Amino acid sequence: MKGELKMKKYLLSLIALLFLCGVSFAAAIPDSMEPQTGGPELWFLDVYNNGSTTLDAGDVVIWDGDSSTGDNDNWVTTTTTADTYLVAGVVYPDDIVASGSGTIVIRGPVPVDTIAAHLNIVKGLACSSSTAGSARSCTTDNANFGIVVTASGTGNATVCVHCNK
Repeated sequence: MKGELKMKKYLLSLIALLFLCGVSFAAAIPDSMEPQTGGPELWFLDVYNNGSTTLDAGDVVIWDGDSSTGDNDNWVTTTTTADTYLVAGVVYPDDIVASGSGTIVIRGPVPVDTIAAHLNIVKGLACSSSTAGSARSCTTDNANFGIVVTASGTGNATVCVHCNK
């Protein structure tokens, strides 16, 4: 009987510890929509800019695991590789200075920098481009990071990041 009670205490302690770790290391993902906010639901993640230049709001960023120092896992940078599968999200709402921290949207509709004349089809797929920080229409559909919500064809568009995954 005492052994069973002791195991229950250990089990409850372990569950409580796992719950607390999950809460403290989680991304800023809302539990429910707030109808009074007047805008769409966005999921944010705190990240670190590993580059030597500022990441502008709207830049498409990828995970930069090679530069992680072991004290965090959220290093991001821009890429010049088109159709990469490593897209982490889009810098929003503010710029992230070099070697600084900020937020990216990992799910939801957000303004994205594009190559002119690309992402001009609503419901088209968005991929990384060979221009650092910019998006373009996909040549490899499986590498997409979102769906175009509003198109302009003039250097920006609204993309719903990871809404189709």
